[in-house]
Amino acid sequence: MKLRLKLSLVLLAALGAAPFARADVKLHRVFSHHMVLQREKEVNVWGWASPGEKVSVQFGGQSLSAVTDDKGKWSVKLAR
Repeated sequence: MKLRLKLSLVLLAALGAAPFARADVKLHRVFSHHMVLQREKEVNVWGWASPGEKVSVQFGGQSLSAVTDDKGKWSVKLAR
């Protein structure tokens, strides 16, 4: 019974914190649906989020992350 109670408390704490764990990450407006990327070229991806926020970008089997600067700017470079 104690294990079930502990598990319930952990789940409630996790679910209660979930809305606060989501950041307002924004991409630059150049990144949109149906955009075309040049083959065999590195691609810079950038945007904004809260200062000090960790941002993850996944594309084409790549997974990159960056931490925003004190103004909330971030960028990553996708490999070719």
